[in-house]
Amino acid sequence: RILPKAAHCFNQAKSVKVLLGRHDISKAEEEGGEERNITRKIIHPDYRSDSDYFKSDADIAVLIMDRPVIYTNFIKPICLPSMSINVFNVSGHVVGHGQVNFDATETSTTPKQVKMFTVDNAECALSNHESLYVVSNRSFCAKGDNSAPCHGRSSISFPS
Repeated sequence: RILPKAAHCFNQAKSVKVLLGRHDISKAEEEGGEERNITRKIIHPDYRSDSDYFKSDADIAVLIMDRPVIYTNFIKPICLPSMSINVFNVSGHVVGHGQVNFDATETSTTPKQVKMFTVDNAECALSNHESLYVVSNRSFCAKGDNSAPCHGRSSISFPS
C-alpha cells in the first residue's frame, strides 16, 4: 500500500490516483492495469515547495494507497538499497512516461528507458550548477550518455 514518489509531483495535488501495471497511458484500460486512490500523502518535512524543486535534496513523498497491491506479471515491487550498500558506480535503468524533451513539445505515452550509472557526490556537484543544490549525504546522482528517459514522470531502479 506504500508508494514512494517525487514530492514535486504531488505537493499541490488535491486528490491523487495511481495507475499500476500500465504500459500505454493513452489507453483507458489495459490488461493487468489497476487503479488505486491515494488516501494519504506524506511529503518529506525538508522538501522546499516554495522553491524550484531541483533545489531540494528532499524531493520525496510517500503515498498510501486505499488498498493493498497484489503483485502480478504487470505489477512488481521496487527494491531500495540498504544504507550500508555502496551505491556509487552501479548501473541501473531510469524508466518513465512524460515529456521526452525539455521544451514540452513531445510527450511519450509509453515508458522510455535509459541505462545510467551512479556517480559520487563530488563528480555530481561538478557536473552542472543545478547539482550543487541537491547533492548531499542523502541523495545520489546518475549519469548516462547525455540522455534521460523523460522530463516529468520517471523512476530509477538498480539491481540488488
